Amino acid sequence: VFGKMAAETAFHVMFVYGTLKQGFHNHRLLDRDGVRFIGRASTANHYPMITDSFYIPYVLNVPGKGNSIKGELFAVSDAVLDDLDRLENHPNWYKREKIPIIDVTLDGGWSIDSQSGKLDLTSPWIYMIPADRVKPEQLEQPFIDCYEAQDHMEKYVPRAKRSNFSPAQP
Repeated sequence: VFGKMAAETAFHVMFVYGTLKQGFHNHRLLDRDGVRFIGRASTANHYPMITDSFYIPYVLNVPGKGNSIKGELFAVSDAVLDDLDRLENHPNWYKREKIPIIDVTLDGGWSIDSQSGKLDLTSPWIYMIPADRVKPEQLEQPFIDCYEAQDHMEKYVPRAKRSNFSPAQP
């Protein structure tokens, strides 16, 4: 549900693939007014998705390498998008990009025809590591196509328990 939001509020479609997904550590930022779950999808292009030593997932903006990434779609307000940008340190660390998606499975109440206003379900935003920040050794790591809950529960290290944190290090 969008909660108490005005009809003129702008919404953005986000594709999330890691700790922002339902049931994961950072989903609390999407579990509030100003957000609605749309469904699931996959990236149309292949990208490398890796994890670091804290089991934080990263999609590297190197199209054509890796896998089609599986994720979730959310409609978010401007305020929520601002909060997500802060979490992901956009544009200083991650860069928010629009990408094409495929295999869209919509949650109840959504349809491609109605799109509930002006939501563009064909090219949502995604947070990616820009190509100019990708290290050669990152492209030699094993790639994953889906950040799984079981692995997250067993391997993810919350920020408070990390020492010497440096994002996207292999």
